[in-house]
Amino acid sequence: MMDRGQALGLVKERIPSANLVNHCVATEVIMEALARHFELPEQDVERWALAGLLHDLDYAETGEAFERHGVVTAEPPSGEPDEELLRRKLQAMQLPQTNLAAIVARFRGALEKPGIRAILSRSAYAGGHRPEVWRERPFAIRHEEAILRGTFDRLVVLFDGEKAVGADILDFKSDSLDAGDPAGVVVAGRRLCLHRLP
Repeated sequence: MMDRGQALGLVKERIPSANLVNHCVATEVIMEALARHFELPEQDVERWALAGLLHDLDYAETGEAFERHGVVTAEPPSGEPDEELLRRKLQAMQLPQTNLAAIVARFRGALEKPGIRAILSRSAYAGGHRPEVWRERPFAIRHEEAILRGTFDRLVVLFDGEKAVGADILDFKSDSLDAGDPAGVVVAGRRLCLHRLP
């Protein structure tokens, strides 16, 4: 079982809001108190406390999509999704006449390429700054007289303490693909762009 230090580390890594981190810690305390009130065995007290601490681990990624809340947390921690998860995500994209097995095979093949694996690996951020990975994060910014909106496919924000000091934006170029190549929507090494900010 994961210990509290590991769990708190995950919470701080995956939840960008200090208020939400505090909420998770408060829920941990409440869940531990409830378990003690019900006179549960010590091992169960620890599990209840960890459940409280981790309960919103995927909130930054799922937001108001409550049907996904908790599911994202349960995805494999290695960062490489299993076959079933890949198939569900592909089916959700509703691509016409798609050979899912072929797309999954291309995806797995791309993950074997050192450049792609390096970009997606936590070890790429082993330096002095704390990384926070934001996936599918919507944004809206004012630029001159216009409001620009979109969604970051993957944004890794680097923090020095509480201050953001840099970011990597990973953009999957799926909007300019040949309509006859639905597999390209999922992965194509040459269409994977990394933008590094100071």
